[in-house]
Amino acid sequence: SFLAGARSILHFDQYDNLFVQISGWKRFRVYDPQQTRCLYPFPIHHPLDTRAQVDLEAPDLAAFPRLSEAVCSEVLLGP
Repeated sequence: SFLAGARSILHFDQYDNLFVQISGWKRFRVYDPQQTRCLYPFPIHHPLDTRAQVDLEAPDLAAFPRLSEAVCSEVLLGP
């Protein structure tokens, strides 16, 4: 697939949504809203305020030390 290895940045959904996987597999890391402080969201009214500042694929624990405290549930979704 031309999208093999594609990934989304860590973000915060403001509305309920439905995700459908037609082919291949998608891994989700789901965080409880109480984990928000460990994920370093951009400030409210910032252009990126629905996103986290951290990169889960290359975590910078010196810049974002609370990230090491974040606990997630991982979900693997396939067709």
